[in-house]
Order: sequence, then C-alpha cells, then structure tokens
Amino acid sequence: YSDQLLDSLPVTWILQRVSASAEYSLIWPELLAMSTTQFPDQLETVSVLQRELAADAVQTTSHASARSCQPPSHYAPSHIVTGGDLALEKGVPSILRAAEDFASLPVSARMKGCCAFAERICRSAIVRSDSAELTACARQTWLALHALNPHLVSVATVNAWRSAFEATKPLLAPQDLWLDPLVIFRSDARVFESASLVDIFLTILSEFLTLSRTNMRRAFALRQKESGSLKKTHLSAILQLQETGALQMLIEITRASLSDKAKHLIFEFIHARFLEQRTTQKLLHFQAYDVAAISDMVMFVPSMHACSEFIPELLMQSAPRLQLFAVKLAAAVLEKYPIAANAGMAKEVILPHIQTTLVQLAGTDVPEQLAICNAMLEAVMAISAAYPLVRDECKRLVDQVLEAADDRVRGSFQSATLLQKQAIAKWVGCCEGVLATIRLAKRPVAGTTYTPIEETSLAGIIARLEKPSAATAGKKRHAGRGGSPGAQDLESPLSATSGSQQSGMSRPPGPFHQQGQHTTSPGSHKRSHSTIGDERGGPRASLVGADAAASDTGHTQAGPKKRSRHRNRKDGSQRPPGTGFKRNKAPAGDRPRS
Repeated sequence: YSDQLLDSLPVTWILQRVSASAEYSLIWPELLAMSTTQFPDQLETVSVLQRELAADAVQTTSHASARSCQPPSHYAPSHIVTGGDLALEKGVPSILRAAEDFASLPVSARMKGCCAFAERICRSAIVRSDSAELTACARQTWLALHALNPHLVSVATVNAWRSAFEATKPLLAPQDLWLDPLVIFRSDARVFESASLVDIFLTILSEFLTLSRTNMRRAFALRQKESGSLKKTHLSAILQLQETGALQMLIEITRASLSDKAKHLIFEFIHARFLEQRTTQKLLHFQAYDVAAISDMVMFVPSMHACSEFIPELLMQSAPRLQLFAVKLAAAVLEKYPIAANAGMAKEVILPHIQTTLVQLAGTDVPEQLAICNAMLEAVMAISAAYPLVRDECKRLVDQVLEAADDRVRGSFQSATLLQKQAIAKWVGCCEGVLATIRLAKRPVAGTTYTPIEETSLAGIIARLEKPSAATAGKKRHAGRGGSPGAQDLESPLSATSGSQQSGMSRPPGPFHQQGQHTTSPGSHKRSHSTIGDERGGPRASLVGADAAASDTGHTQAGPKKRSRHRNRKDGSQRPPGTGFKRNKAPAGDRPRS
C-alpha cells in the first residue's frame, strides 16, 4: 500500500470502535497485535492514555454546555467544521465555545473536518499563548482530534505553527515529517511559552520519531533484497543520531525562559527516551551539550544516575571540551547519588585522574585549561562534601597540587614576569582556600561557594612567595621527615652505649628517646641504615651500639658487646671504604694449610 493511504488510516479510532462492540471479539486479539506492530507510533501507552482522558473531558464539557444552553442557530455544522468562528477579535470565550460545539458534532463530521479545525485552533492558541484557559482548551480539543486521525492532525498542527520564514515554503506532508522529524523544531518560538502547547509539541515529536524508526526499518528490509550496500549498523547509527539530535535541541530549549511546568514536561520526555534506549543516553553525553544544563538534567531526569556507568570512559577523552563536560557531569552525578558504588569510583578513578591533570597544569594561565582546572577543584569540594570517607584523599590531592605549585615557585618565580607571578600566586591562593574549606568538617562544605582561580585575591601571596625561606621551608621539613638523611643526621654522634663512636655513622635520637633509655624511633632506624651504607660505600649495613646490644639481649644494660664486623683487622684499623667485608686472598703459595 502507498504511504499516503497508511498515513491516513485512523487506527486509534478503529480500535476504539472494535473494542466497544461484541461483534469483533473474535478478531480483536489479532487486530490489536497487527496494529501494534504496524503502527507503534499511534499506540504509545502515554499518548493513548492522554487521548482517552482528553476525549472524556471534551465530551463532559460538551454535554454540560448542551444542557445549559443550545448553540445559536447560525452555527451550522459546516461552519463549525471549517473553524469559521475562530476570529480573534471575538475574544477567547468565542474560541472556547467553537471548540465545545465541534466536540458535540457527530463522529463522521469531526472525522471530515478534524484537520482544518486543528489548524485553526492551534494557530489561535499561539497568538494568545498568554491565556492559560485558551491553551488548556486547545490541548484538550487537539488530543480529541488527534484520536480521530493522528498523522493528518499532527501535520496540520506543524503547518499552523511554522515560523514566518518557513511559512513561505510549501506545506509539509506526513512523509516529510517522518523522513526528517527535526523539521518540527522550525516552529514558532511562542509554542514554548505555554506548557499545554509544549505538551502538544512533544506528542507530535514522539509520534514522528517512532514513525521514522518504523518506516526506515521497513524500507530497509524491503530494499535489502535488491541491494545490500546499506548495512544494518549504518541504519542504526542514522536513527540514533536523529534521536540524539532531537534531544540536543530540547536541552537547548530548556535553557530559555520557560515556565517550570514546561521544563518538567521536556525533562520527562528525555527521561522516557533514555529508558527506551540506553545507548541513546550514552551517545548523547559523548556528544556533550551545554555544561550549564548539567545541573538541571541531573536534578529533573531520574535516569541520569546511569551515567556513572560510562563516566570513567568519558573522562579519558582527549578533547578539552569533553574533559570539562565529563568533570562537571561526574561532580553532579556523584553529589546527587552518594551511594557506595559511586564512592568507590570517586576514590579509584575520578580523584586520581583529577590529581594527575592538576599536577601537570598547576600554575597555568591558559583560559581553556583554567576552565578545566576550576571544574576539577570544584568537583573535589563536592566529592569531599558528599563522601566523608573520601575526604582524606581529597586533602592529599590538594596538598599534591600545592607542592606542584611550590615547585613552580622554586624553579622560576624570582625570574618570572609579573603576570606569571600573579598566575602562580592565584593558584596557590585558590588551592589553599579549597584545602581550608575541605578541612572544615564541622560546617557543611556543600553550601560553600567555590572561587575560581582567576578570581582569587592576591592579598600578600606574591610577597610571601618571594621570600626564599617561605618557599623552601616546607620542602626542608618534608626532607627531614622522610627516609633520606638531612645534614643534622650526619653530624649527631652515636649514643654513649654504642661501644665505638665514629663520625658519619650516627643517628639522632627520635621522638620516643628519653633520658637513660636508648630505643629506636620510627624513621631513625631507616636513616641509620642509609647513613652507614653511604659512609661505608657498601650495599649493606649493620646496627652498632646500644640498639644492636638491645636487639640481642633484650635490654640496654652493659654486657658483652657484639664485635663490629667492619673492625676486623688485627691491628684494629678499619677497612677502607668500598672494600666491604671481602677478605683479601693471599697468593696460592703463601696460603697456610689448615
């Protein structure tokens, strides 16, 4: 059959008549199954329920008006069908009365004039979109007309809502809409000023997206027998790109000054498309959209929690635009859904990635890189607020970024230009502010606003960084606490009970050292090994003195001292550095026999 005949079939009306009559009970299951397979766009669950409710409301209104007063004698059926009384100068009550009179006509008359009446009522609705009463009546009437002939009523509505530029072109046909459903977005901007008109728009969009998918696959199956140049994967890619293109436009529309109800209707539509095809959700986020819309998407689209499945993969993208989008999305999703799985992902994937990136970019003043770094630092604050168990990792991350900034200071701060000094100082000030905010465990960190790097105050930071002592004090303290020995480690003598005092092999008393006791402190044991090894030049070292005696006898009192292995010459002299513990071999002829 031709597409024109299939598009003009009132499938919904036929099913309503068949279901209400007992004569068709034998063929009802087969007829319903065939209609669901061949016309899925007309039998969507939400659309069917909306049309049923609207039809009941219109019939109730028409019966009430018929009981209250009869229509004027000049209201001929043909006059009502063509919508001749829909004159704007007669006011909103006249338009409402014409809609009620149309609902009171017989079904055959409504079937004949549903397209013309829908076009007139929808055009009047966008002109008076500020009237909530008119737009609500237009929605109820349109849904009742849509049940009679969905495709033709939808096409008539799209033609009525075309913009001034599109109105100069020929009228659209049903085939034009299912071949390219994105043509629907060329409507007048006043359509999105009313939630009732937005509901009609989304119904038409859903109808033709589904119809496009059905007809494209049917045409592919028929033509695949003739030529197999187009593969099934190509068709699936085309349909998915078409779907995500429509969702991208809807997200952009939500950024306009719409009413809250209109925005909620759009977000509900996006949520339904995500549930229908999960691959559409992933493809949409890999294409990315305006980062300002991420918060609204996470807040009002419940299925956005599924983004945590592909956020690690999205973070690995190399494009700066996608990196910024991925960080913003990860922060919003983790803050909205603080569950155990997201906590593990934040600790094992997101925070290490943020640390690596920030350490590499610390001190930069490139605007594109600053945007990514600001998003990452803000994400660290959000993660620390949502997951208290990960707060220590967030502190260490910011400490590492501060150390990277300190390296920039020690490397070239004195010889840097004023702009470079200001950039590094802003980094230091911003990181210090973030670290101070994370450490405020008693106050809710989520309510704290983040100050971007480029907006950080430079009050006293440059002067503080220009002092060499201030720039290197932290590094010296860090070296004294670590495993490598400092200068004071090489100058302190061994303890008095060591039996032999030798310079270069000493170890300072640790924090647990007390008068009269010689215990080994954490960290000093390691420094003793490395110091002795460096002085001797050999790869190994042995403990000498009180610690060695204490390790053998279990106490620090005077007792038999263990002979030091490096004083093994008969004359008491020490072996030169680098000889280790190897014995010098005598010539073969001079070796004594045992």
